[in-house]
Amino acid sequence: MGTVSSKLLVEAETQVITNSDEITRDSAVFQLANEDPEVMVVQFRDVFFAGQGKGFTVENQEYANAIEKVDGYIGEIMKALSARENYDKEEWIVMVTSNQGGSPDGTSGSDAFQDRNTFTILHYKNFTKQEIKPALIGSTNFSQYAGVSDDYIANVAEAADGNEYNFNSSEMSVEFKFKKNQHINHTSQAFVIGKTSRENHSGSGKGWGIATANNKLIFYITFDDDVKYEYNFGADINDFKWHHIAFSLKKTAEKTVQLTLFNDGTTANTATITTTGSVNGTFTTSAPLFIGVRKGHNGSALAKDDLQFADLRIYNKAIDNRDASRLACYINEINNDDPLFSAQIGSYKLDNVINNSFENDIADKPILRFTTNSISKSDVSLISTKCNADDLNNILITSQDYVTMIFYWLRITPEPGWNLKGAKVLNTFESEFINVKK
Repeated sequence: MGTVSSKLLVEAETQVITNSDEITRDSAVFQLANEDPEVMVVQFRDVFFAGQGKGFTVENQEYANAIEKVDGYIGEIMKALSARENYDKEEWIVMVTSNQGGSPDGTSGSDAFQDRNTFTILHYKNFTKQEIKPALIGSTNFSQYAGVSDDYIANVAEAADGNEYNFNSSEMSVEFKFKKNQHINHTSQAFVIGKTSRENHSGSGKGWGIATANNKLIFYITFDDDVKYEYNFGADINDFKWHHIAFSLKKTAEKTVQLTLFNDGTTANTATITTTGSVNGTFTTSAPLFIGVRKGHNGSALAKDDLQFADLRIYNKAIDNRDASRLACYINEINNDDPLFSAQIGSYKLDNVINNSFENDIADKPILRFTTNSISKSDVSLISTKCNADDLNNILITSQDYVTMIFYWLRITPEPGWNLKGAKVLNTFESEFINVKK
């Protein structure tokens, strides 16, 4: 209970440290029966100890027995809670969760899904019973700055063949899911994804790139005439939420290209670009497709963005608004009956690193290979789709949400300086308790 007692409970009015789960249960029951707590935090340890080294699986009988025993302890605590003299007038929210997952071999604490997969039970006397199972997709974290002044290429992945994905035909589209994480500064106007030899907006080189610019994403493109164009996606990336980003290119005449930018399934910007001189509206470059900041906008090591990417796909067709709306809601891969399924020329789930690379789901197309020696900053993270916002199965509770939920329930407004990152979550169910919490 070291972390709980030394950090979470430092300011607690009553702090009880025990040497067994049975005594912990007895202490919690006593507090509910004889004291008047507003918040109580209880930690049981035997389930973890039963699985550690022996298997976090019901095939491990010791682990299964420990779960059943702790479940009984929680039942006794709930019984003591409901037996309080003024229980009918009190408004208790009960949260039951685990602080980590575990693997069948008994290991834990890694970035693997099974080691981070946990559950949450929320109990309130007037809640309607229901199970929420969010649709999850994998993603990879591209932390661009490792605290070293010249380390500006941390976690950059490039296509193994730089000659793929040029715009040398009549149509092309690219889509991906993207999120800027909250806890690291950002580098303005450094490319975070693209296919170009340019490392930032002020450089030169054919191809396209997408850069962060304050709280926005900017699209840059240079055709074979070496003229640079830039357009705003309109996405507010400083909301630290997931966004579906896409663009399409379509030649409408020999030197004319229609560009459309999409943000969260809707058209964000359009432009008609006419190339100069005798150059057709195409570009060809051996610079590979890449993800990850390579250098800051002034050429120095300013790459401090902390970015999350998922579901990168490239098509040999120009998508429209209806396509973008549909694609934004797919999880992991598009349906095989989708009209764009056969138009895929590149598909990277970005959820699993194999041999320092991301596999391409399209046969005979290049993998994305990390250019760094280490990918220690790359891991699997889970997100839920932002489509169908009213669907409760879009709710994904993470460990950082619990403190925010507690403050919300206690009607305490957190100070900005506390830097809480969690979601309220419980406000989704206000209709079930709004009559008592006004």
